[in-house]
Amino acid sequence: MKNIKFLIQAFIAILVLSACRPDDSPRSADTRDANVVQAEDLLELQGFLNTHFYNYEEFQANPTADLEVLFDTIQGANSSKIPLFQQVEAKILRRGGIDYTYYILKARQGLGSGSATFADSALVSYKGYLTDRTIFDAISNPVWFDLPRDVFVQGFTAGVIEFNDALNAVQQPDGIITFEGSGVGAVFMPSGLAYFNRTQVNIPAYTPLIFTLQIRKTTAADHDGDGILSMFEDLDGDNRVNTPNGDDTNRNGLFNYLDADDDGDGRSTRSEITVRNADGTIVRDANGNPLLDPTIDTDNDGIPDYLDNNTIGQ
Repeated sequence: MKNIKFLIQAFIAILVLSACRPDDSPRSADTRDANVVQAEDLLELQGFLNTHFYNYEEFQANPTADLEVLFDTIQGANSSKIPLFQQVEAKILRRGGIDYTYYILKARQGLGSGSATFADSALVSYKGYLTDRTIFDAISNPVWFDLPRDVFVQGFTAGVIEFNDALNAVQQPDGIITFEGSGVGAVFMPSGLAYFNRTQVNIPAYTPLIFTLQIRKTTAADHDGDGILSMFEDLDGDNRVNTPNGDDTNRNGLFNYLDADDDGDGRSTRSEITVRNADGTIVRDANGNPLLDPTIDTDNDGIPDYLDNNTIGQ
């Protein structure tokens, strides 16, 4: 993947960059005031949204078909089309002390029952655009994204989690798999939720971006297999599980969503959330699986056992 799929760990990032062609390596411009850039980006995005429309009539006529969002300008024969600005929803994501406004277009919510959170995995097809409609990146055959580990562009994740997945997948006679009722739309983001001052191939610094999205499948993730879904290991509530200043209870350099012993007391998280009878035997559900309860707080100090290294567990 050319622009989005970056591993977060520094040592992996260094290896990846060293393997890239020279013009693939990101370069940083002199850092400008983020608030000023945000204001400029919003004007640029709003200009696009007010002068362009998408193929909404095609979606209206084909409510389950495997469609993608296509943009065109409102002029000439298209002068009566509804502008995107009247069809998007403004959202805010706070990062680095700044409230970034971005826009979500929902051409189709998605007819499936699944949806991803910031900590899950999603099978996605997408195209990345500049506001002059130059395509800088595209994946037509869907790719699985482990959102907290594979996606560097925060606005991309913010877009993906807005949609449900497809109703079902259909294998065509030629072997190609199509998806019926995928979540389809677009996200329009300022550079502060993209690459900001880092220049990428075909993406200048301080460039707002647009991604069209087709959400095919989603999977809830438990990265460390500790019995607590990764979405619930976001302790500081910032919708990220891998922030440098949080989500690492025992401060061992391993984020909670990747740490099977969150509090570092030598007892696994899974063992500390396993429900037991008075005699110590494990309580099991109707399928014979151990019953798990992350709220177990043996010493009643308001801190669940799996986050409390002062608790003598069972």
